[in-house]
Amino acid sequence: MEKSILKDKVILIVDDVKINTEMLSLFVINAGAIPVTASDGPKSIEIVKKQHIDLILMDSNMPVMNGIEATKAIRALPQGENIIIVGIPGDDEKKDIDACLLAGMNMVTAKLALNQSRLNEIAELLYNNSGSRENLQSQTQEIHGAKTNCNGTDFPTINYEKAIKEFENDKDLVDSLIVDFNKNIHSQHSAIKQALGKPDFEFIRMEAHSMKGGAANICAMPLSNAAKDLEASCKQTEPEKEKVSMLIDKLAGEIEEFDVFVNKNIR
Repeated sequence: MEKSILKDKVILIVDDVKINTEMLSLFVINAGAIPVTASDGPKSIEIVKKQHIDLILMDSNMPVMNGIEATKAIRALPQGENIIIVGIPGDDEKKDIDACLLAGMNMVTAKLALNQSRLNEIAELLYNNSGSRENLQSQTQEIHGAKTNCNGTDFPTINYEKAIKEFENDKDLVDSLIVDFNKNIHSQHSAIKQALGKPDFEFIRMEAHSMKGGAANICAMPLSNAAKDLEASCKQTEPEKEKVSMLIDKLAGEIEEFDVFVNKNIR
């Protein structure tokens, strides 16, 4: 695909995790487009009201207002009726994909599948189909399934070399994101422990979901998998507090390992 398909297009990235917006912004810039970011649904709606947007990359799971509700609100705006919206949920479960499409998104791809070449492929499909949601839903099943390959680790807790490659070999950016992420996950873990006392399983699920995606994008898969297990436990109809507590402790161990890596290796 020629870069000109996305050249000078304005792409709105809606995600509440800084690592995600930094990574996606890099892909957008490299495709010749202009990134704009929003950290939640209401902010994305205000941006659409105020400036021209060609394409939106919309996370589905955010605090304040999720991507499903934000998409419905954007579609109700005169400015938002024909904007191309690509759902980027943290999971690739069929029910999540279906919810995104029913809300009015043109296409869905799992966030971990979205890299530079995938963005180009999606753009080509979208623009060749003139953004028709009806023509694209069959393509969604082909697009969403691929996963970022972070297999293997050059350190016990992270595939650092792979993470740098994912961010176009910008080591300084990766190091900065890792340091910020390390600070955030300690705060998130403290909030999760407090939420267990209530217990507020939905809050714990949201925090674990955020941590899972952020860790995966820097190829810290042991931490991502621990957060994934915690999220899954909190998704149950009646979560078991004892099991959730055990998984929080497991997550704490991975956070500690990640902290050791950061303190030893990031300068």
